[in-house]
Amino acid sequence: MKFIYKVIASGFGTGFIPGAPGTYASLLAACLIYLFFYLTSSFHPGDASLLYILITLFFFFAGIISTRALQSEWGHDAPRFTIDEISGMFIAMILIDPIIENLIAALILFRFFDILKPFGIRLVEKIYGGWGVMLDDALAGIYSNLVLRTVLFFWIIG
Repeated sequence: MKFIYKVIASGFGTGFIPGAPGTYASLLAACLIYLFFYLTSSFHPGDASLLYILITLFFFFAGIISTRALQSEWGHDAPRFTIDEISGMFIAMILIDPIIENLIAALILFRFFDILKPFGIRLVEKIYGGWGVMLDDALAGIYSNLVLRTVLFFWIIG
């Protein structure tokens, strides 16, 4: 079971890549999101969206469980924990058209909010346990989603 926790918590191994594991995990997430929407392009849009949200929730809650299980070994919010970036990127793209331009914008916004941690993100990061590891990136994903939605709204009506 510990092996499964390590695979999940490390964002499918991206947490072991030296340099910028969070960025690598975010890039992997962007690729997974694109692949998901490519594979579900023949689905009814509502069905694809529901499945996407369920996968996002899976990443979030599997992240809470797996990071909590490994904190005594890896430490609180260790750089190896990158499932939070994957979950955060998935949140950043909820109900947003998954074209390349939007994925790139979501990636940039998400990394911005994840690295700088403004508007309360740093506060939730301090919560101990799997919740703290996951909530700061979830909040960064929510902020990214809201900013991207706002930009897209004004881009379309402008």
